[in-house]
Amino acid sequence: MTIHLIAEAGGVTTATADQGAFARGLAEVSENTRTSYQTDLQTWAAYLASAGVDRADCDFYHDPDCWAGVADRLVKGFKAWLLGRGFAIATVNRKLSCVRRFCKWATAAGVIPGEELVKIQDVHSITPGNGLELDKKRSPKRIERPGAKKEQAILLDEKQARQLKRQPASPQGRRDALLMCLLLDHGLRAGEVAGLTLANFNLKQGSLTFWRKNVQKEQTHQLSADTLCALRTYVAAGDAPALGPILRASRKNGQLVDEGGMTRVAISIRVRTLGETIGVQGLSAHDCRHTWATHAVDQGTAPVALKEAGGWSTITTISRYFETAKLANGDVKLPY
Repeated sequence: MTIHLIAEAGGVTTATADQGAFARGLAEVSENTRTSYQTDLQTWAAYLASAGVDRADCDFYHDPDCWAGVADRLVKGFKAWLLGRGFAIATVNRKLSCVRRFCKWATAAGVIPGEELVKIQDVHSITPGNGLELDKKRSPKRIERPGAKKEQAILLDEKQARQLKRQPASPQGRRDALLMCLLLDHGLRAGEVAGLTLANFNLKQGSLTFWRKNVQKEQTHQLSADTLCALRTYVAAGDAPALGPILRASRKNGQLVDEGGMTRVAISIRVRTLGETIGVQGLSAHDCRHTWATHAVDQGTAPVALKEAGGWSTITTISRYFETAKLANGDVKLPY
């Protein structure tokens, strides 16, 4: 697939790219770096959208062709956009480094001309000294550190959760229903959902067995009635792939692709989109996990049980859910 980002930025790429270039490059970096790249490329995509560039459902992380037409002025614009949005200098440098790295791999794939890469690599990171000067000039009101987590997570009510779990009877709708059930009924993290395959599920027993990286152990969940129904519908319709990620990626028109599953970033974007359809702005996969934990506590789930089910390493991590649910005078004892 060849996608023309900006036709006037150095011409159109028509040759078939070396699709393995990115895979080879990513294999040489750590898992944490790969995770960071996915986040940084989500920011890159947001910048392109703000600049009026048609992303056309680009998968910048996997597909070299998505980088066709990228030129140094576009990368310079990205740097300026990050600074204007109030990102910390260290974050600007990290995201800029990520884009330069992928441009390098795109050149190796035959997508970006070598002479253009030289100019892109000249878009340097910001030095500590220059960074201090830039921060002095930036209005304190604008330095919002957009990379930070939201101050307060979104808590969905029961009606909203049910709405998100009910999706249209289409391939994409059946996939989305399973996605939202896994997030809202089981509190899975986006990365955990992205790693699931059909082999992780036992339809006969109605269970899900998967690896929890945070606690370094395998866990088994009994599927909720809604999750089991969504899974059976998804499988019976022939939407679930026998191999690879169970949640297939989709195109802009809603068609599921035959190869390639939803990445953690793709899941985050899809959750936000589905939230908007029911009037919830800025919804994230973490908000769904927060909703799951909060409602579990409201229904009387014990701390140890929630810690185990959610894959947290310590009770301290989940104490906030119990503190907010606790009655102010619940522990007051009177003799009369």
